[in-house]
Amino acid sequence: MPKSSLLTLPATLVVLHTALAAPVFADQPLCGKKIAEVERQQAEARANGHDHKARGLQRALDALRNECTDQGLIDDARAEVSEKQREVAERQADLDAAIREEDKDDIKKRRKKLSEARQELLDHQSELERLDAGR
Repeated sequence: MPKSSLLTLPATLVVLHTALAAPVFADQPLCGKKIAEVERQQAEARANGHDHKARGLQRALDALRNECTDQGLIDDARAEVSEKQREVAERQADLDAAIREEDKDDIKKRRKKLSEARQELLDHQSELERLDAGR
């Protein structure tokens, strides 16, 4: 078999497996999508020789297949959004303190951290919205 065919074989197997597994998760479509995405990542890791990452993804797949529910994914996403909201509030308080102390270097650092925290919050809010829409 040519080398290029060997590299596409894992991806082909993932697509086939996903198509066959879809009925199992018909009542949990978000879980089915999540499993398909992790399987794709695992095939990519294997194709690129990242065996350690592939093994970690296999553990994630096993957990998803045994424990995943659509409501659980949504609840986890909501918890992440709440955590990121707390982090943004904490970063804002840190920035406010640096401004009161008039520490220019600290202000710059705190603004950057706040900006990063806000972006993470936006990312998690988008994920939650995507999950809610996918129900």
